[in-house]
Amino acid sequence: MPHHHTIPMPYAIILGLLLLSLIGNSSTARAQTKLPADAAREDFVELPAYIVKGERVLPDPESWLHVVIPDMEVTIGKRVIMMQGFEVLSRLSAKNTNVFVKELQLRQLASALFWPALGTKIPGDNPLILIDSEDNPWLSSENPMPIEWENIAASARITPPSQSAAMPIHTDMTDNNANDIFQDPAIEAMLPPGQPDESRISTPDDLPLVDGVVNIHTLGAGIYIKVRAGGTLNNSKISEERLAGMTNSKFARLRISRLRPPAPPWLQQGLGWLIESMTVSQSEIALGNKPIRIARGGDHQLAPLKSIIEDFNPRNPGHVHAASAFVQFGLYGEGSRYSPQFIQFASQTSQGPVDESTFTAIFGMSYAKMDRLLVSFTSSTSILRSTGMRGKIPPMPETIISQSTQSDIARIKSGILQSEGKNTQALDELRVAYWRGERDTKLLAALGDLESQFGDSVRAHKILKRVTEKTDAPARALVAYARMLLGEKQEKLSPGQKMPDAEARKLLEICARAARQRPVQEDLCALVADITLSVETPPDSQTAAFLKNALVQFPDNKSIREAAARVKPPAN
Repeated sequence: MPHHHTIPMPYAIILGLLLLSLIGNSSTARAQTKLPADAAREDFVELPAYIVKGERVLPDPESWLHVVIPDMEVTIGKRVIMMQGFEVLSRLSAKNTNVFVKELQLRQLASALFWPALGTKIPGDNPLILIDSEDNPWLSSENPMPIEWENIAASARITPPSQSAAMPIHTDMTDNNANDIFQDPAIEAMLPPGQPDESRISTPDDLPLVDGVVNIHTLGAGIYIKVRAGGTLNNSKISEERLAGMTNSKFARLRISRLRPPAPPWLQQGLGWLIESMTVSQSEIALGNKPIRIARGGDHQLAPLKSIIEDFNPRNPGHVHAASAFVQFGLYGEGSRYSPQFIQFASQTSQGPVDESTFTAIFGMSYAKMDRLLVSFTSSTSILRSTGMRGKIPPMPETIISQSTQSDIARIKSGILQSEGKNTQALDELRVAYWRGERDTKLLAALGDLESQFGDSVRAHKILKRVTEKTDAPARALVAYARMLLGEKQEKLSPGQKMPDAEARKLLEICARAARQRPVQEDLCALVADITLSVETPPDSQTAAFLKNALVQFPDNKSIREAAARVKPPAN
């Protein structure tokens, strides 16, 4: 039978204290399982063709592979870990795509084992990952009944409805008996502590990748990850396993960055490196046992500690390597000698800016002395203490890799482009798919949404109207259509005139449909607030409760604050 996994002392205290201040507030969302794209396609919506004046030559159809990684529930003793699902569009071979996917799943599990707060599912749709092996240029009535909001008003925070159980997986991991990781004793004897190993040349696995290899962007509730495969580091090809590790690390750093108070950028980078550099296999997982190695005179020298703490630049290799080295050394270097001071300093910097006097008061040394320790740490055979677990990890479910449809290619590429602010290109991707005859509902929802924002409003109205007539219309289409209708109605009003309650109610009913099928995000809450502010009558009790909860979730949104202020206090 599986038994409960524990992390040996004192490392449970070290990681616990650090992550209590950084990750303890992470929220948990219920899991959803998605079917592979070719298992159950939605029915198509018939719409008239675009009117095209003149001759239009469409680009050749593209060939990509499509993978849906389902959410998974992993049970380890009494612990239940929710592994986040992803949707992947890949231009790698099927074999290399499979390697990337399996490694990503394994590293997600490993991350959650050490940091339980990462073993949850984020609200909203699963993140989209695009892996491109080429350097493509774009890889840029009176007393009506209250509206039913699916019991959202009863919740202190807005959470998604449970839709289906995640795929269950059971595993048994035990703690390593030996947690002291040393270099070869013979090398230890030849190289006293702090003496550089002049013969050693840095390899790609010794160094954290700088930003640009794996980029992650957010747009509303969406998370979009672009992986530039086929690149090199130190004249060596970056493997799919390494790219998966970097993708998992970037995703974990995104979750850490969303916490309040936020961790400083250098600390996010360092924690990301620990996640990225984990030793992961089907039988063993180890954290903190792979030191950063930088050969003397190499191209990856460390930036001064003062610069990374006060002005961290994620695109500067010296900053990236120094931050990564400082976090790893602070937790595990010299037998974890400085871990209490490091945790205290990390907690202090998460509360606001610090200077060298704060550092000296905590560590009992100057920035310059720590710089010298980090140079020694990254250029010599250092003693590290790490934490790890051993035991057989069952294989992940078989990955279903299929040839992607033109609809999915356009939808995912468009999402990546829009997240990068390339709205015209994003709209063009969807239009080309439409001109090819693609009528997938998700594609049409995205097309109607982007047309309403950056394209033809008349065309957007036609598309969104037809899509929202479906009982299973995507929330994206419902929100875009309600927002468009609100704007059209307000344009017909005289200055100072309010919208009739009956018309506002119709719009709120559309919003309620959207709220019932996905985690409620800021765009929907702001839309409900704008509709509420467009009428004279204060909101009914259900909508009022929805707005109050929205204010808890999004306190900085002006429309939500103003609408919530109109809510009448309950009668005695």
